[in-house]
Amino acid sequence: HMAGNRWLLRIGLRSVSSHKPAAEDLEKVVDEAMQVGPETLAEYLSPANRIAGVERLAWIDLPVLLLIGLKDRVIPVRQQLELGRMIPNCRVQNHSGRGHALCAEEPGWVWDHLQSFCLNLPSGS
Repeated sequence: HMAGNRWLLRIGLRSVSSHKPAAEDLEKVVDEAMQVGPETLAEYLSPANRIAGVERLAWIDLPVLLLIGLKDRVIPVRQQLELGRMIPNCRVQNHSGRGHALCAEEPGWVWDHLQSFCLNLPSGS
């Protein structure tokens, strides 16, 4: 449990953001992160951390849009690109100036790519 380490958690969360988050947004994320136990945190931060069952993504037969912030310091970009290669019908869009929280940092960019992706889906998808 991270109790007593709010200040350390706040510093860590700021360091993974590619921009300075609003104070109230940061506190919400800190509140949620405070629920994580030490074993889970150590496993998550381990370089060997892999998503269990990731090989099943190769069976997806629907179009997929994968948005990647190339400055992501939470999930290694190489792992995200690997996921994009595993999914047969995957369209990958990279944002060179942002990191892990693309939806929060660049909602307009995300919306534009999501809308374009949906509008260009083949009939019946």
